[in-house]
Amino acid sequence: MKKILAMAAVVALTAGVSGYAANVNDNVKFSGDVGVKFTHIGDKDSSNNDVSANPYLAHVRVQADADVNEQVSVSGRFTYSKVFGDLTNLPDILTENISESRIDRLHVMYKPVEGVKVDLGRTGVQLGNDGIFYDNSFDGVVASYDNGKFAVEGGIGKIRSLEISGIGFKSPETIDAKYIKGSAAINDNVNVGGFVTRATVSDTDFDFYGINAKADVIDKVSVFGDYVKSDTPNDCAFKDIGVVYGKATEEVGTWQAGLTYYDVDQNMHVLFGNHPLATHLFLASSHGGSFWTAQAKATVMKDVSVGTFLNLNGHIADKDVPNSWGLEVNYAF
Repeated sequence: MKKILAMAAVVALTAGVSGYAANVNDNVKFSGDVGVKFTHIGDKDSSNNDVSANPYLAHVRVQADADVNEQVSVSGRFTYSKVFGDLTNLPDILTENISESRIDRLHVMYKPVEGVKVDLGRTGVQLGNDGIFYDNSFDGVVASYDNGKFAVEGGIGKIRSLEISGIGFKSPETIDAKYIKGSAAINDNVNVGGFVTRATVSDTDFDFYGINAKADVIDKVSVFGDYVKSDTPNDCAFKDIGVVYGKATEEVGTWQAGLTYYDVDQNMHVLFGNHPLATHLFLASSHGGSFWTAQAKATVMKDVSVGTFLNLNGHIADKDVPNSWGLEVNYAF
């Protein structure tokens, strides 16, 4: 995998320099964002004392994209994140890296014909609707075909960023994985899909099978759902169903709000993670449980968005879990 990243880095650097030398205005584009997020992680100890944590996460991301020619483009992104606040009540795995700087994207994209793309290097991979099975820095090779009505994608590589805490920490381990997924538009309002993934954790292979659907039911209202099974000893399953109203875009004044219900069996390995506060998800996947998440997002000024989320009515290992919530502000440039 290091050879793949090295190859991607060499190609990206060579192509990027060539593109810059040719015409920096047309061939190289810079973008990024700066954000601050406050999170209240509700928790109680065995004596029912409040041991909640209230961290702040600040991040800066800078991305560069370059078109080498009509078929080849390269992209890279540098990310720095810093967590402030008292985290002493969280598990050690979540507090090992309080600050982090890394290149979380570095890949070459090749589009030989319309609808076909090959992605080499460090990129993002998502399975299903809700981003629960998601890796922000997947090291490997991804190939896809999309004609607008039918899409298929396959990849092989390593899962890197298991954002299990929801406040910016990454797992120190990488997991070998391969997957294939597909989706189809039934009509203009309904889309269905599915995926199969094999992941190797501590020299043990686990298979995951998922199906998902999303539908626009009325104006501005959409519903979605996921069902994922794994071949772990307990034959575990992950289920979610949600509804979203509106759509937050770059246009000032646009907004959206949603509510999602999650049900996770004990020992269901959630290998990916892109949940606003994945502490509930992490605990549920380890001990079994269910919870609700409410979210809202709005574009309040040009390039400025605000968001909020609330995890509520959580029942983990047959015990009630205190609510957790957060606020975030993001500026894109």
